[in-house]
Amino acid sequence: MKAQAKEERTRRAAERSKLLREKQLREAAERDRAEMEQRLLQYQDEMKLANDALVSYLRGVLTYLSIGKKAKDLNDDLSSSQGRSSSSRD
Repeated sequence: MKAQAKEERTRRAAERSKLLREKQLREAAERDRAEMEQRLLQYQDEMKLANDALVSYLRGVLTYLSIGKKAKDLNDDLSSSQGRSSSSRD
């Protein structure tokens, strides 16, 4: 009987150790998950900021190109109208 009781205590102690280890692993996994979620949110924020900066930059480039094209068109119009007026004077 004493041997049987000792075996039972040993078995229960092993079961408690196993359950404790599983609990520790679950808690570590939860901490890792929370940390990864936090990093994901941070990366999403950084991605949004980078995207907004890129959109702003591209709008500036398009505005610059648009203004440049308008200026070139204006210059071409002025040149062609000056060419016509000087040829009509000749």
